[in-house]
Amino acid sequence: MRRLKTVGAALGAILALTALLSALTATTATAAQPEFLPGTAGTKFTSLSGAGKLEAEGSPVIECTKDKDEGVLLSSTESLVTVDFEGCKILGLVGAHSLGDKTEVILVHGNVLLCYINKTKEEIGAAFHTQPVHIEAAKELVLVEGIAIGRITPYKSKKLAFLISWKSSGAIQEVKKCEGGATEETLTSKTNGGTAVKGGENTEDTIGFLVTEQEIME
Repeated sequence: MRRLKTVGAALGAILALTALLSALTATTATAAQPEFLPGTAGTKFTSLSGAGKLEAEGSPVIECTKDKDEGVLLSSTESLVTVDFEGCKILGLVGAHSLGDKTEVILVHGNVLLCYINKTKEEIGAAFHTQPVHIEAAKELVLVEGIAIGRITPYKSKKLAFLISWKSSGAIQEVKKCEGGATEETLTSKTNGGTAVKGGENTEDTIGFLVTEQEIME
């Protein structure tokens, strides 16, 4: 009887392990994301954009004349980016700047992850996970953080340069989440420690790889 119990327990453990491995395999398959190829870690890129703006519910618009970025691939799906917004003002009148930086300069750090917006339609996203940044303007302190998702093109084509477009209607971002995401993502803005409200970004960046052509693939 003891031997039968032991065999039964061992069989149960094997079945449980098999089920766990199957679940992990299914999860991995579902979680597959687009990636840069060759996408070698350490590959550097830069980017430039024209005018852009940040809007938050119930707050004046912050507009910047341009931005220039520097980034490096951490893997084929993720990069570390520093964005230097310049010529930043509220409603085109009062200068805005991140704490510790010169007038009209907002410095933002974050990670960008590739994702599918709609895999069937071959729509690829660049989800910018922003590190918290404090912006000072008109004697007010604004904390901006969260995630902005833009569209990146081209797909399945070797290039040195790619276009990323972040769009919003007021404070509502056009792309609210990556495919498979459980909740909607957004930037948030909090003025003088008050209640956080939704924020949206409008800008287009052309990112250029310095040496090696890349291709966004499945």
